[in-house]
Amino acid sequence: MKTVPARVTEAQARAHFHNKRFGWLGRMLSRLWPRGAPPNAGLPRLELIWMPHYLVELEASGRGKNALVHLAVDAYAGTFMIVELGGGFQDAEPETAFPPRMDAQEAERIGRQELLRAIMRRRGQRDRPTPQGTTSVTLFYYPFWVWYYERLPGAIDIALHDAASGDKTGPKMKTAVLSAFAKAGVRKRAE
Repeated sequence: MKTVPARVTEAQARAHFHNKRFGWLGRMLSRLWPRGAPPNAGLPRLELIWMPHYLVELEASGRGKNALVHLAVDAYAGTFMIVELGGGFQDAEPETAFPPRMDAQEAERIGRQELLRAIMRRRGQRDRPTPQGTTSVTLFYYPFWVWYYERLPGAIDIALHDAASGDKTGPKMKTAVLSAFAKAGVRKRAE
């Protein structure tokens, strides 16, 4: 299985979530708001998961030059980003990985559509590349740290942290992770 290596350690992820969730105001409110979770609920908890993505490689031409454009398309929510994978992939078997929800053709279609939208949003006419043919579509797995916590008494929520780059994740990625959890739960109940 092709994976992007997780560069953010568990200690760094814990520090990120602790600073984000329990700042000065959070510590003050925690004294006023009693915790309703039973002591054995195991919250807060941290877990490393691997989400399926497709790497779509397209040829693009502009100003008489041809170049390769790499797009990463999430296989659950269809989130799109232009990427430069400098380190490449490693072959590994992650513990918590989800199967893709969409196939390679749909990921290619979404990647092309979102790339055209991004190109059309750019100002000016001169530097706009024109997408050409697709050279390859590859499935790979991308790591995320998931922080499970109790938002309100009895209400469990999650927060995400990009385990490869250490950047923030958007709300679409949280939606993708929650739908992957829901699909895995349905599969588990069916067995």
